[in-house]
Amino acid sequence: MIFLFKLAKQILSSNWLFVINEKGVDLVDSSISILACDIGAGSGRVLQGVYNGNHIDLTQVTRFGNGLIKMGNSLYWDILGIYREVKDRSYIFDIADKLLFIPDLLNYFLTGQVHSEYTLSTISQLYNYESCDWDYKLMERLGIPTRLFSPIVQPGTMCGSILPSICNDLHINSIPLIAVGAHDTASAIAAISEPEEQIVYISSGTWSIVGTETDAPVINDTAFKYNFSNEGGVGGKIRLIKNVMGM
Repeated sequence: MIFLFKLAKQILSSNWLFVINEKGVDLVDSSISILACDIGAGSGRVLQGVYNGNHIDLTQVTRFGNGLIKMGNSLYWDILGIYREVKDRSYIFDIADKLLFIPDLLNYFLTGQVHSEYTLSTISQLYNYESCDWDYKLMERLGIPTRLFSPIVQPGTMCGSILPSICNDLHINSIPLIAVGAHDTASAIAAISEPEEQIVYISSGTWSIVGTETDAPVINDTAFKYNFSNEGGVGGKIRLIKNVMGM
């Protein structure tokens, strides 16, 4: 899921207070409207969440099917269908200020700073390994506003400090917030002791991932033929991986 939120500057200048307790994060003394896009295996939907200072009201703006398409012996998401739904509802882009992954959104709540973490940015299919940045030319061809995308930061980057309002509420001194490998597999692989020789790892969860770490992306006909992908890792590494579905 990714959140599209409006008027970041207005939010920063408002009287928002984020209270962290054992139940999570409470939002106090303000109002805001947020759009959330959730795309699952069977359908996609756009929700509007309105916080009025006391509680959150959720309204479903639209819902659309995301049925699988069978080609040969394989099943695929209807990417073109999803694109059509987004294009037909392009007003969402007009009212949004930024596009953030959930970890980046939480960092924004805590610091007021807007960044896009590297390991997540690389799985967006909008990252360009040649320029080591967002693929702005591709965005323009797809009609995606480039203004939605924030500067990309590497794991280990200091991304501001905890907001004074939060520090005052918790009676703590200001502390820095450091970006981590926000993609769960990226952090898991970073925890492996660095071996003397190249290794292959298997990460198993909802599905399994077979891969290795490289110093540079492997983009060639062989990787394409065997359906390997390149995803950003911690420490400037690339995770060359293949998804193995089913458990």
